[in-house]
Amino acid sequence: MKKVLISLLVYLLSINFSYSQESIKYEVISPEKFLGFKVGEDKKLADWFQIYNYFLNLDKSSDRVKVVNLGETTEGKPFILAYISSKNNILNLEKYKNIQHSIVNCGGLCPEEANRLFKEGKTVVLINASLHATEIGATQMTMELAYELATKDDSGIQEIRDNVILLLVPSANPDGLQMVVDWYKKTLGTKYEGTSPPYLYHKYVGHDNNRDWYMLTQKETKLLARILYREWFPEIVYDIHQMGSRGARFFVPPFYKIANSDIDPLIFREIMFLGGQITADLSAKGFTGIATNCQFTMFWHGGMRTAPYFHNMVGLLSEAASVKLATPVKIEFDQLKGRARGLQNFTEFQVNFPEPWKGGWWHLRDIVEMEKSMSYSILTSAAKNKEMWLRNFYIKNKRSIEKGIKEPPYAYVIPSHQRDPVTSAKMIKILIDQGIKVCRAVEKFEADGTVFPEDSYVVLLSQPFRPDVKALFERQKYPEIRQYPGGPVERPYDITGWTLPLQMGVETFRIDSPFVAKLTEVENVYVKDGIILPDENNKFYLFGHKMNNHFKVLNRLISKYNIAWLTEPVTINSLEFDAGTGVLPGNIDKESLKKIAKTLKIDFYGVDNIKNQKVYKLKKPELAVYKGWLGSIDEGWTRFVLEKFEFDYVSLSNKRIRQGELNRDFDVIIIPDIRMNSIINGRSIERVPEEYAGGIKEIGVNNLKLFVEKGGTLITLDSSCELPIKKFWIPVRNVLENVKFSEFFIPGSILRILVDNSHPVGYGMPREASAFFSLSPAFSVSGGRVIAKYPGVNPLLSCFLMGEKYLLNKAALVEIPLGKGKIILIGFRVQHRAQTWNTFKLLFNSIYYGSAELTDLDRVFNR
Repeated sequence: MKKVLISLLVYLLSINFSYSQESIKYEVISPEKFLGFKVGEDKKLADWFQIYNYFLNLDKSSDRVKVVNLGETTEGKPFILAYISSKNNILNLEKYKNIQHSIVNCGGLCPEEANRLFKEGKTVVLINASLHATEIGATQMTMELAYELATKDDSGIQEIRDNVILLLVPSANPDGLQMVVDWYKKTLGTKYEGTSPPYLYHKYVGHDNNRDWYMLTQKETKLLARILYREWFPEIVYDIHQMGSRGARFFVPPFYKIANSDIDPLIFREIMFLGGQITADLSAKGFTGIATNCQFTMFWHGGMRTAPYFHNMVGLLSEAASVKLATPVKIEFDQLKGRARGLQNFTEFQVNFPEPWKGGWWHLRDIVEMEKSMSYSILTSAAKNKEMWLRNFYIKNKRSIEKGIKEPPYAYVIPSHQRDPVTSAKMIKILIDQGIKVCRAVEKFEADGTVFPEDSYVVLLSQPFRPDVKALFERQKYPEIRQYPGGPVERPYDITGWTLPLQMGVETFRIDSPFVAKLTEVENVYVKDGIILPDENNKFYLFGHKMNNHFKVLNRLISKYNIAWLTEPVTINSLEFDAGTGVLPGNIDKESLKKIAKTLKIDFYGVDNIKNQKVYKLKKPELAVYKGWLGSIDEGWTRFVLEKFEFDYVSLSNKRIRQGELNRDFDVIIIPDIRMNSIINGRSIERVPEEYAGGIKEIGVNNLKLFVEKGGTLITLDSSCELPIKKFWIPVRNVLENVKFSEFFIPGSILRILVDNSHPVGYGMPREASAFFSLSPAFSVSGGRVIAKYPGVNPLLSCFLMGEKYLLNKAALVEIPLGKGKIILIGFRVQHRAQTWNTFKLLFNSIYYGSAELTDLDRVFNR
């Protein structure tokens, strides 16, 4: 009997244990219980893996949450999206996704069917947290928001779950989040507690991950763009940010008065509608220091919340006053100083700032509460006004389609014959990836008096995302609004000119008259494979310099073969080859060359005789890119572009520059767009630990000068040109240095430059090109050689230029000899945000020219 009782007890215990295990597995755990601290608690932060695992727990434990891994981040972390809605909606996500597709592509939708979709569909809202990793409150808040939406059963929450499908992005930058949390924990308890890391909080782009939303260069941007513009088409997109700590407590839309006229007018009304609801809710809950109608605008395309405007979506932004990451700050009322555009001060009543904050302690938890409250306001409006949001989205998309039929422009044509067909294909793929419909002509056609060949690409304006097409193809015009009569122009939120064909050097035609063409919509862009002509053994193989892929050829072959650039144009077998044409030896492995021709889309021309001439013998550059501990965004973009085109490089530290003997290891050094004083002095030891403090110092300046004098090449980009101009005493002057903003102002525009393409740095470039200029220098030169300059007439191509007289005939890109070496000053954003494909060659040429040797062709190939 005793044995039976023991067995029964063991059985009962095993049942209880199994039940407990199931309970633990499927229990919806609060963030506080999961983390061991309350979300937003002082000096406590959840890192990415804690947040990731918390959302996995929600996925397992709640039928109201579904978590999907969209892919990997730049550094291999999971990038997740959480769907939150009712159980029934979660089970039928594909159905509601299809409804969204129908509302977007509504050209053939009859009114009765549209009304049915408005009743049956759900408002789709995307909330995006902490794109900027140091603005960390939102990543913490998302756990609490998700938990409450999954577990609470009051009528308001039930209404949200029934009528809304929330797409919640717990972190738009998991790599950066982990870096920031690790840094915070490392410095906790030191005088550096709460400071920002002295490096980019993304492998390449740092803060500029919010500048990538039409170019789509980064993995994280691509993943979310697919959700936004190819799969789910949310009616509302809310992007959560933080700002400085000594102003307003919270910015909420509506935005400041500068706006882009390509945006559908209904979006402005919807933002006012939502902004009023949000601010009323915040005020009713006792929050103060809420600002609207200031600082942030709706002109620029390229941000996470601005790009949706051009896709007929409502983009919302909040900016909460920051703490020191998770460390609270105390701010007295009289410390709330300064002003913002549209807000005269932070201490007095104004219509758009009716309840100033009275000062005191400010905590991470305050940020969490405000951001969560705004999220609920948005979700509540989305739920209560579901049919309105769906109907308005339908109206905006339908208007876009109809405008493309009734008014010009009717299309943009991208002819099949391009200077660089691979770059052209890249641009077209960017359009497709953000939801723009692109067609290919299956036969030649005529439009606006021009005959376009078969295989030209056509972007019709009769499509839902017509505003996006116009914004990317047309030349921008920034409104000239002055801060006061006769005063400086209102500075934009970001850049003001971004015309994609100009930046990428792609020829396009605007079509202003109706036309007929046989077209087929495409998902992928075809570029014909390169070939070897003739396909037989030859003494040399020549390849052109017009394509950016020229440099991938060099970087793949330079370690194995002698390669040269022609310095003079030649004609061989009736074929013309420009200066800069690449020359390969005839003994190159033929199969390898065929593979390169096919994958890089470059033709190679076999020839048996080239008249002896001076050529540049190329060698693999020993390349370094200055890094330091400044967290330079331009340095990150420079690395990104170099890697995309397969350049090998090393990052050059302050310490290594101070050590000297740079010629021992390097041929070419690039200094990205960093101010001279920052390069020399670096960060103060009061702001960062000793190992991150300081710059190259004066000894580093001298070592860079010695590097050039002994035969090295120094390439300086944009503002870093100041260093050799002022420290090396070269015969160059920045003519814009002391000009007032009220007299000369270019906040980020595209300008015309004239290029000397007989110079190696200009090889492969057209005589006229476009360059991106943003608070850049311009040069007066009394020695050296001008490689690119601004013309003698207004150089503006897209957006805004005030004071053009200061640029006329001034140099933009210069080579200055110094000792045995040279300095190449590039006075514009040659690789700006990986967008300016049109000028990449000028940087790449500079790198190879920096280590090249001028010699005879016969010597290179031992003829």
